[in-house]
Amino acid sequence: MLKRFLPILEVFLLYCAVAAAKELPFPVDEKLTYKITWNGIPVAGAVATTGMVRENGVDYIAVKVETRTYPVFNVFYKVEDTHECLLDLKTLLPVRFTKNMMEGSSRYSDVTTFDYTTDTARFENLVTGTVTNVPIGPDTRDYLSFMYFMRGQEMDPQTTTKHKVLADDRVYEVRVHSEKIEDVELSHYSDVPSLRIDPEAAFNGLFVREGKATLWVSRDLRRILTRAKARVPFGRITVKLTDVSGAGDDFWITEKKGDDDED
Repeated sequence: MLKRFLPILEVFLLYCAVAAAKELPFPVDEKLTYKITWNGIPVAGAVATTGMVRENGVDYIAVKVETRTYPVFNVFYKVEDTHECLLDLKTLLPVRFTKNMMEGSSRYSDVTTFDYTTDTARFENLVTGTVTNVPIGPDTRDYLSFMYFMRGQEMDPQTTTKHKVLADDRVYEVRVHSEKIEDVELSHYSDVPSLRIDPEAAFNGLFVREGKATLWVSRDLRRILTRAKARVPFGRITVKLTDVSGAGDDFWITEKKGDDDED
């Protein structure tokens, strides 16, 4: 149940990206905090952060999404997932994507390195020790950096866009369907106008295969995921934004109010 939906959050917490490398539509020290409930019961939290890192004398944008079940829920099904990617400052294309996941008794650990000069991505499964070289196009991204790309795209209601996304050792087509604009009620903010989106893909680790996921993305320049819902076996998972922090002087920072007391 939970494991079928958590990857959606990990991807869409940062549902968004950059229109141009010189003008990022988000602060590079942004922190987004979410609460995940299952049938109204709080079961996990997730945090998405952006920042700058330097490797071998080169600066990159770093994105990280961490999801953890609450201690009381660990007895039933423990989740510790971390997804990270480095983005090229000029092109905002991914340089490296790393995934480390522990979900119940399952373990996943791999690293994908992108080389756009040879149109190849090197996928290394650290659990099995296998390496696969995958042909890619000039705009193929892993699913985390894809969300950064989407954050820079202004989608209108009732539109559909198609994209190529690398998941593990294969490239898939992702369709993003936008529906209508709806107000999302958040405890720390006034109602936030958000575009309702129905994503569709055919691979594990990004979208729910059984049941349907619905996402809401804010209509301001940051285009933040404000809410997500999905029906899964044994109930429904809900993800809701609880806090935005870091640099910035927009309403996310200046108009924050109250404590999160929602389920």
